[in-house]
Amino acid sequence: MKIQLKELVESQGALQRLRNQPLKVKFASTLKKATKGAMKALTDYYNDRNEIIKTYGTPDKETKQPQVNPGTPEAEEAEAAVKLLLEKEIDVIVHPIPVSELDKYVKEMTANDVGVLEWLINEGMSVVK
Repeated sequence: MKIQLKELVESQGALQRLRNQPLKVKFASTLKKATKGAMKALTDYYNDRNEIIKTYGTPDKETKQPQVNPGTPEAEEAEAAVKLLLEKEIDVIVHPIPVSELDKYVKEMTANDVGVLEWLINEGMSVVK
């Protein structure tokens, strides 16, 4: 499945909330398999973002961790590099989950969570009456 990295990053919170819910074993296994590619893509994104911070940042005096100082030319360059990274379209192996399965096993989800997880939820959704 082709997805813009920004869309995946924006869905991370909802994805984590869904994955952290107590679920029936069978559905938990399905969910883990369905989202494995997305989780790897998110890990890769954060690794790439950390490399950008290392490239444009300077070590903090106390923690020695690289930091990008706001308002500097380096901060602008780092921000531009991260924006470019987020615009990248990636190919992720995702196994969409039918909304009927989510409805059966997931206690509740917000409309916002459903919205940002559209890439994961199988179409065929009907309006609940």
